[in-house]
Amino acid sequence: MKVRISTLLGLGLSIGATGAQAQTTAQERYAAVNRQLSSSRMIPIELSGYSTEGGLLKAYFKGDRPVKLAATFYGESGQALEEYYFWEGKLFFLLRTDSRYELHVMQKGSPGKITKYQERFYFQNGKLARWLDEKNVAQSVTSNEAKSKEKDTLDFAREMFAKVRNASSPVPFDMASVKARVASINQGLKKAQIVKGKLTPQDDEPGDYTAYLSAGQPVKIVTRYGFADGRAANEYYFTKGQLIFTLRNDWNYSISSGVKGSPGHVSLNQERFYFSQGRLARWMSDQGNWNELTTTGALKAHQDFLKEIKEVRTELQRKKK
Repeated sequence: MKVRISTLLGLGLSIGATGAQAQTTAQERYAAVNRQLSSSRMIPIELSGYSTEGGLLKAYFKGDRPVKLAATFYGESGQALEEYYFWEGKLFFLLRTDSRYELHVMQKGSPGKITKYQERFYFQNGKLARWLDEKNVAQSVTSNEAKSKEKDTLDFAREMFAKVRNASSPVPFDMASVKARVASINQGLKKAQIVKGKLTPQDDEPGDYTAYLSAGQPVKIVTRYGFADGRAANEYYFTKGQLIFTLRNDWNYSISSGVKGSPGHVSLNQERFYFSQGRLARWMSDQGNWNELTTTGALKAHQDFLKEIKEVRTELQRKKK
């Protein structure tokens, strides 16, 4: 799996003098941080360019201090999750989990058996104090390998914190520009290459997609699902591979489609999601109101979109081979 694996080192921790003490203290603080996550402010950030299938960073804050960063990197043969834990703004623990698939993601269907491997890194005084490998065996923290990882991953750590700082500030966003780009994409669809396929069923209901490609890259993807009480369709628009706009359509039937005859009254609800630099910049409800971007609903919508787009892109790659 081609992913950017980091072992974030050197961000500091003022605790006991030994690796064993660092581990004991970290275990207590690990539990405390996870207990408060539900009341923490969370910022989701899309990660692109780090792995073959994209990624997602979740940054959790108490006030203006980070308490946890969770970075997930998706690959063709598995995925990696890196969880960074902080106490009083300083790193004290990193848990890295590699999930490796039995079957390649390009193969249609289940990834088969998923095998997980974990490494644990404990910190004190800005240094790696204890390192437990995938077999839970302590490794040298003064070896050339550890020093090499320190040097390599400090740059990555700074990069993630830069993304978090940027995410805490207003997203530069020009709605008029996005609307003009969406209109331009729709006007050019007649010249686009069209690819159609099936999606993983939702609630046992089949789904399908239509992808419009320009120079081999999707400029628009439409996904559709039919349900007993309605149907749903998402329209995704892209510029240079980046998602810029999503129109979410939900049709609701007054009479279930399981009842023979007309579905009765059909109502349409639409929500609009605007994106900038991989981040959700605006979310307009079906009532025309602007919704809060840091809620669980906003995160779930963004994650659902990324998951659906990832599935379609994987299918497009598979069809090329």
